[in-house]
Amino acid sequence: MKIFFSIPMNGKSKEQINDNMASLFDQIKQTLPEAELVESVFDEYEELPIEITDKNIGVYCLGLALQAMAKADLVVFANGWQTARGCRIERMVAEQYGKLILEVPRNNAGLVGLSTQYTGQTLQKMI
Repeated sequence: MKIFFSIPMNGKSKEQINDNMASLFDQIKQTLPEAELVESVFDEYEELPIEITDKNIGVYCLGLALQAMAKADLVVFANGWQTARGCRIERMVAEQYGKLILEVPRNNAGLVGLSTQYTGQTLQKMI
């Protein structure tokens, strides 16, 4: 199962984002040892194939993220996704395209008590 993480990134270093993702992925691997991580933190914007202004870089990165999400079987929304514009858009896309969704609770209790959604199926039924 391929896993995509939607993680708020604004104001965080790449190291903080990667640490958060690694922690969540480690928890998922305990339940799904065959899980594979879909890369969702990109450096490609540093050498853009097209000219993008600073105010539009978020749109470009969101496009890269949606391409990555297309490869995933499961989309995990990290704590705080509700306040991050890109994460909210990723959530809408995941829902509209029937992706399996897991949401990390606001209390940051890891993957315990996650809500699941996949056209009426639960994650337990998918595993």
